Amino acid sequence: MRSHVVLACTLVALGVANAIVAALLSPDWKARTENVTEWWGALIFVLCFFTLAAMWARCGLRPRLQSG
Repeated sequence: MRSHVVLACTLVALGVANAIVAALLSPDWKARTENVTEWWGALIFVLCFFTLAAMWARCGLRPRLQSG
């Protein structure tokens, strides 16, 4: 649970930093910075899914297919 809080706070901080940098830099650097921060944001979302899967595994939850 703590890992999700850290990742969520990092994502918010990344968004705030992106907004501040976008206001201060030239359009060319703004586009580059936005591209980099979007990739880092995507990585954070992927890490959230991995930590969620780890928490589920630690609790003993397993996916199971069931028909009918």
